Amino acid sequence: MSEGPQPSDVVPVAPAEPWVSEPAYREGAADLLGILAYGALAAFDRLAEDARRAPTVADKVYMASLAALQIKHFETVRARLSELDVDVMVAMKPFHAPFDQFHAQTKPKDWLEGLVLAYVGNGFAADFYREVAAFVDTDTRALVHQVLADEGH
Repeated sequence: MSEGPQPSDVVPVAPAEPWVSEPAYREGAADLLGILAYGALAAFDRLAEDARRAPTVADKVYMASLAALQIKHFETVRARLSELDVDVMVAMKPFHAPFDQFHAQTKPKDWLEGLVLAYVGNGFAADFYREVAAFVDTDTRALVHQVLADEGH
């Protein structure tokens, strides 16, 4: 009986995701993270506004907690961008106008419309980000999935 791996058992290990260091890839990953960061800020703003319209204190607390969670998501994305030597403000800049325009055009008229918009809008956005995350490195993909986790809300 022999001990340890045999030469036929050894599987060559390829370098992990060597394309991650390529400038075009890094730019695309920074764009994905930039849109995710600005999306979290926009969601925070919308949820905070919804909290102000809440019909009960319990609803207000719930919506405010969802808004606070978006700031946590923003901070998580900012940290990943920092690891990639990308300033979060620079990464988010191309997305200010499109997000702000969308939110201006879809401003809810009341509390219930705000809830529907948050649920449907966040669902569409999450589906999009998850699809795009299939094309990024393992760490960035894990971060996207972490930020988009349902967390029971």
